[in-house]
Amino acid sequence: MNNPTDFSQYISNFLLKYLPNEMGISRNTLLSYKDTFLLLLNFMEKEKHILQIPAV
Repeated sequence: MNNPTDFSQYISNFLLKYLPNEMGISRNTLLSYKDTFLLLLNFMEKEKHILQIPAV
């Protein structure tokens, strides 16, 4: 990854393109994946000091 936005772009593409279009997952499953990634990113930032998440 060349810059901090690469990771967010990969996650966005995974959630918005790959999962619904290629895998045909339901909306509820997609929301669960989104929540899981948010929990992971918050943990990485707060406990491991690995990255900073920009405020939405």
